[in-house]
Amino acid sequence: MSIQSYRERVVAYSGHMSGELMALYIHRLLMHAAFVVAGVFTVVFVYKYFHDSLWAVLTVFGSMYFLTALLTPLSGKLLSHLGLRTLIVLALPFSSVGVLALYHLSVNPGGEPLVWVMVVFVVCSALYRAFYWLPYQVDMTRLIDRGHRGSQVALLMSVADVNVVVMPFWGGLIVAQYGFDALFILSLLLTMAALLPLMYIQNHFEEYSWGFMQSFRELFSAKHRPLFAAYVGDGAQSAAQVIVWPLFVFLLLDQEYVALGAITALTFLAVMCLQFTVGHLFDSGHKKRVLWWGAVFSASGWFLRLFVATPLGIFVVDTYHGVGQSVNRMTIDAMTYEQAADNGRYIDEYTALKEIGLNLGRTFCLLVVAMGAYVGGIPIGFAAGILVAAIATLYTARLNERVCL
Repeated sequence: MSIQSYRERVVAYSGHMSGELMALYIHRLLMHAAFVVAGVFTVVFVYKYFHDSLWAVLTVFGSMYFLTALLTPLSGKLLSHLGLRTLIVLALPFSSVGVLALYHLSVNPGGEPLVWVMVVFVVCSALYRAFYWLPYQVDMTRLIDRGHRGSQVALLMSVADVNVVVMPFWGGLIVAQYGFDALFILSLLLTMAALLPLMYIQNHFEEYSWGFMQSFRELFSAKHRPLFAAYVGDGAQSAAQVIVWPLFVFLLLDQEYVALGAITALTFLAVMCLQFTVGHLFDSGHKKRVLWWGAVFSASGWFLRLFVATPLGIFVVDTYHGVGQSVNRMTIDAMTYEQAADNGRYIDEYTALKEIGLNLGRTFCLLVVAMGAYVGGIPIGFAAGILVAAIATLYTARLNERVCL
């Protein structure tokens, strides 16, 4: 895609945006930057802090995801009392405290690991995720334009990638030159800056009618079983993408921080230009075809990762997989907003079911990795996680095909 074409599409798609939606986009861009700059290195930090322990990584992030699933119904009940914007604003301090916990660990590396500080990180990160994603999804559904959902989701993804494509590389340089503490401070500053655009969004209230236990009964009920399986699959793929694969790449690259950041950034750059095309195809009525091509690329990309052995192989396979992943992520996000709006409510309790299912899926993936590592060692654990992600891709494709029909 040429620079001129890219600029024209940005102008065309942004022309359908309200001021509130633009503010929400800017907020998400800053949050995206805060997490991308430190994302893969947070996993690496936990691994190194606990003396090269895969079990520590699986325990920390598995506990965080499971606790998030338990807290999500509470977030739903708070929507009617506090409002969407207020709940998002309250979520960001939890994220900041979690980052400060990591900063404290990074400047106190000696002796036995400070487990209690890591517990603070887990609890605060879970509170942030539970209180942030549900109201954010509701506000996005409320504000996004009905006739341009795919294109506007593509715009959010592409503009975010343009602005943070170099963030992983910078993150690697910062860790190599100044240490993890400087990286966590940068992430904290970006998170604090993300508060400002929220002041331009109205505080909208939604009614969440299910209680805590009813939320889980609905999730496991027969009528919601296809939804549950698909969202668990999507969550499992997510955990493999942000936890299992980055750690595997880090070890394959002989624990080189700059190399890990550079390959992550190059992959972003390689797939970035595809996202507007996919968004346009989604809005043009080719949803089923786009979905299945994305599933083919994504699932086969996971299988190919089992045979990666060199940095060049990592880049090629990550780029190939990134094509399918961008398709899947965009169609899942756009159709989630489409389902919620078509049901006549902006949140619909099904959005809460989605968030619970995603986090249970992430927990499940890390449990599979743990069992594989226990039975056959770390390489088997990594392979088990990658295979789960490949199978999970097909589950999410099945759900989205039903929505497209």
